[in-house]
Amino acid sequence: MVIGHVRLGTTSGKWSLRSTTNAHPFLFRVGEADWAGAHNGYIRMGSPTFRRPEGTTDSEAFFCAMADELETSKAKLTEEKMDAVCRVAGKYQNSGKLNFLLSDGENLFFSANHPAAAGGLYFREVKRSDQRALIVATRPLFTEEGWEEAKPGWLYVAREGRVVKKRRIVPAFAGKTQLTMFAREEEPRAAASQERKRRYRSYIDYWEEQVAKKKVANCH
Repeated sequence: MVIGHVRLGTTSGKWSLRSTTNAHPFLFRVGEADWAGAHNGYIRMGSPTFRRPEGTTDSEAFFCAMADELETSKAKLTEEKMDAVCRVAGKYQNSGKLNFLLSDGENLFFSANHPAAAGGLYFREVKRSDQRALIVATRPLFTEEGWEEAKPGWLYVAREGRVVKKRRIVPAFAGKTQLTMFAREEEPRAAASQERKRRYRSYIDYWEEQVAKKKVANCH
């Protein structure tokens, strides 16, 4: 399985730093599995994550959130991994452009929240004698024939050169900013460790304090 991404680095603003730590794909480990992910687009990452990014990109922050969810949910089966990926992707469906590829070495998860013709994703199954492969790209490669458009807001799962599952991603915070909604998220599930609960609560307290300060400042 190969994941490649030629990135056009942002030249201004918060994500302007160009370095190897900002290069795709991003690698992370959850349990005994090694994961790799690449993101095309831009998203507003207002929610802090337990796993801290090494670089400065919104893309890496997104995959840190993904790693947190996969680790907390203890996802092992493909369906459980789909649940975790959909939960995180749902949080950012309305936060910008979200094309991503994600793999645990066995499955390839991919999704786009824009139509293919408007910067989303295309995919194509390729068969050569006894071999099979699946190509996912932002533009059709080699030929215009045989390419399918990834439906916006759907998660696809591919294995052994073919799409084996797909699921609709439900946007979690439609029309609201991540910063505001993060303070209203539910407490982590009961299976989470006490340490994770304590750290999560501290983040909530921090953002509630920031929101309160902003309200006071606006009154003056």
